[in-house]
Amino acid sequence: MPKYHFTYSDIVKALKKGELQEGDNVWVFSSLGFLGRPEGAKTIEDVCKIFHSAIREVIGEEGTIFVPTYSYTIGRNLASEPVIFDPNEEPAQIGPFPEYFRKLPSVIRSLDPMMPIAGEGPLAKEVLKDVPPNSYGHDSVYERLLDYPIKILTLGLGPNWIPFIHYLDWLHKVPFRFDKLFTGGVKKGEKIEYLNWVYPVRTLIEESYPWAYRAGEVAKEKGICKFTPLGKSGFYLCDYRRYLLEVYRLMEKDKWFLAKGPKVDVFLKELERLKEKPQKLKLPEFKPKQWLKILENQRRDWVSLSTDAVLEAIREHFGKFETKEVPTGEYCLSWLVPERWSLYEAKLINAETGEVIVDASKNPASVYSYSKPFEGEVDKERLLKHIATDSILPNARPVINVALDRDWGFSLTKEEISRLTAKRYYVKIDTDYSYAKLKWLEAVVEGKSEKEIVIVSFIDGPFKVNEHLSGVIALLELLNAAKGIKPNYTLRFLITVSGVGLPCWVEKNKEKLKKVEGILVLTSLGKGEIFTMQLSSLKNPLAGEITETLKGKRKPYQILTEGFYKVFPFGGNPFVYYPHKEGLKGRIRRLEREFGIKGRRDFLHTAEEIFELELPQKVVVFGRALPANALFFPFKGRGTDWDTSAVIDWEQWKESVKLLKESLFSL
Repeated sequence: MPKYHFTYSDIVKALKKGELQEGDNVWVFSSLGFLGRPEGAKTIEDVCKIFHSAIREVIGEEGTIFVPTYSYTIGRNLASEPVIFDPNEEPAQIGPFPEYFRKLPSVIRSLDPMMPIAGEGPLAKEVLKDVPPNSYGHDSVYERLLDYPIKILTLGLGPNWIPFIHYLDWLHKVPFRFDKLFTGGVKKGEKIEYLNWVYPVRTLIEESYPWAYRAGEVAKEKGICKFTPLGKSGFYLCDYRRYLLEVYRLMEKDKWFLAKGPKVDVFLKELERLKEKPQKLKLPEFKPKQWLKILENQRRDWVSLSTDAVLEAIREHFGKFETKEVPTGEYCLSWLVPERWSLYEAKLINAETGEVIVDASKNPASVYSYSKPFEGEVDKERLLKHIATDSILPNARPVINVALDRDWGFSLTKEEISRLTAKRYYVKIDTDYSYAKLKWLEAVVEGKSEKEIVIVSFIDGPFKVNEHLSGVIALLELLNAAKGIKPNYTLRFLITVSGVGLPCWVEKNKEKLKKVEGILVLTSLGKGEIFTMQLSSLKNPLAGEITETLKGKRKPYQILTEGFYKVFPFGGNPFVYYPHKEGLKGRIRRLEREFGIKGRRDFLHTAEEIFELELPQKVVVFGRALPANALFFPFKGRGTDWDTSAVIDWEQWKESVKLLKESLFSL
């Protein structure tokens, strides 16, 4: 029995027989163990070296080899424990040949911190340099390869191993994958650049599992892929462009063609997968104080079953509201809609004594909103990286949302931190993410004019009773007061979540913006000696009318311009810039003209494009506050678990609502 299954010469002959030729550019997938052992190989590195040399001999110096060296680095990044992608050091996670290949001095590697690709040869730099901030979108490596004659070589694997599977998923906006934002660092020379990265993740249902076997059968039947035996198995050689275009056309008829299937309602399946189930909230007759207390006790995370229940309860009570929604992964100005977040349990326990230090069931602010799941024992040094506390109020817990900066963690008071005297702690944070829809409520009171004033309040928490809920209750009071009135302007009422919510309404209503004269955001209406307005200009009737009303009543107020752009529409979400966006438009036109591929145009907007919509000029953020130089500006407890119904001064809240009625209904 021979100690080897084939020789170096056998590899070269087989590659040539399979029609790999001098000057070819080849993408290599490999599972070399299925082929057996080549003569002279004592280690796996020897095997990799033999195959690399054989491929290079056949294609010559004019050919280019591309090898996926996926590392998934940015997916492991945490805000408190950064993971830096170093293209020269980060190991490939998909087998020995990619790891061997990326280490070769002649190889360059793309600066993709999720799915890096390595290349060797004349085309490598041209294809792999300056990749856009996405792994599978327009101008990604998979799209660039369409510009060149490329062959796919699957050593020991079937024709179902295709590099462009998720590029085609992305192009077709398949219902079981969605774009997700990741943040992390990339090492460029001696410098580290922190960036934002878009990757199309799959929903976690079984039906969404990648399944390219049907594509492989089609490729064999149509002669796109040809098999050549070698050793114990063999390889397929496929034409990249023909294969991609064939599967693209098939996916035009069936978006589930590259998934295990069968086709299902993804939203329903994701909901069934969760350990928590939809909630039902019943609200009594509308009374501001009573409603505020009830809503205060709901978690109300951005996209969550709790927020859905609150919005549905309000809609059922106020018949004028309609529910609007945008699915996870949609682009809204400079935002990507996040997943639904579910919290099942979160505890921090002294591993030495068993003392429970934190239990999120007793205080919803004690665990970060959108915290990643984590379970295990950690030392104190590591634990402290995952703990937030308020720098001003020692007995308050900050309300932290890490939807945009992936992490796990707890919010503690100073007293709780003082109890962290042990060396080891047990952490259990049981959470889940799921594909869902961000929802908001919308109601319209028709006016004498088609010109609109949009009134907005934010529903999300936890806590944030004065900061957000005082505005929600005021908005409902204004809607009630508008019954039987035909104001001069049409009034549009929105209840949504902070951050991503208002940009989503704008994204879906760009045509309406031409009629919008002002966008009034209500916040912190129940506490503060003075009224405040954040705006960029007084050159709109809404800001002018509120200002005149305040002057007429001799009410103290402040106009705050500094910090305005932190509120809308630029605040919070890290931008994903496309420095070569104009070039992308040209590339899309070329895709459509030369290959018949319909491109996607749902990019994240840059700041300049948002200015072109004239949004900042129309927004007025109205509220109450302590004087700007006060220690607890805008009010004591903002952003912490102290922002409860106890903060609300109901006389001040009523005064705020009265002033808003006089301003809005006299416009």
